[in-house]
Amino acid sequence: MFLVLIALDLSFLTQAIASIQRDMLGHVGTYVTQDGSSLQFGHYVVHIVAECSGFVMVILLAALLWSTPIPERKRWKALVLLTPFLLLFNLARLWLTILVFFYVFPYFEIVHVSLWFIDSALVLGLWYCVFLGKL
Repeated sequence: MFLVLIALDLSFLTQAIASIQRDMLGHVGTYVTQDGSSLQFGHYVVHIVAECSGFVMVILLAALLWSTPIPERKRWKALVLLTPFLLLFNLARLWLTILVFFYVFPYFEIVHVSLWFIDSALVLGLWYCVFLGKL
């Protein structure tokens, strides 16, 4: 599923995410310019790629749901209900990552990698709740 994500032309999606991020950053006084899927702030440029879309988390959740003995209806219900949450969570994660990139660049890589682990832990926790029947 991940190969499909990177093989498809998702520029419409990455441009939409860049636009949302531009607006979110503007709400906290960080005014950036947007050129397609890229955001510029001073001499810093951030490129939004398909892997930043949040669909990596959705793919991970789907892989976990379909690799464990969960009733089919419950799998689909969990995926449909949790996908919007994961995509919104990803927008917040991306916003924080971009702010760190623009303002405290030396910490960018640490924050970027740490938030990836948080993303993964969130997905694992949600899957576990579905698996146990809590969601």
